[in-house]
Amino acid sequence: MTLAVHVDIEPTRRLLILEDRPTGDASYAPLPTGVDIVHARIVKTSEIGAGDLILAVADAMWKRIDYFPDAYPAEAPDPFVPHACDCYECEYASTVYKAGDAVVITRGFPWDECDVWGRDVLALIVRAEYLPDAA
Repeated sequence: MTLAVHVDIEPTRRLLILEDRPTGDASYAPLPTGVDIVHARIVKTSEIGAGDLILAVADAMWKRIDYFPDAYPAEAPDPFVPHACDCYECEYASTVYKAGDAVVITRGFPWDECDVWGRDVLALIVRAEYLPDAA
């Protein structure tokens, strides 16, 4: 199923195309046991909290949600500080973002590098409170 929805997150109004998460494709791992997609929400990356499960990121160019093959939990997201870390992602982000313009979602997990996103990028997440371990 495909839906076109307006995401009204101030200060902008954006159109995104939401498609079902691929399930028949072997390159996409199933969601963790007990995670219900009905609890998924679109938020700015600056609003992601520790333990939130990240499912996808919005592709602004194509106005659609791109699912990650493996959903992964956010650590305690921190504001990005240029040159505070010497990993490749942080060094690259230092050429693109000023302090406060981005968020570090994870440090070294699920990849060896940090996960740095612009603070206003839209992501599809399931809040930690809706995950099975939150009970």
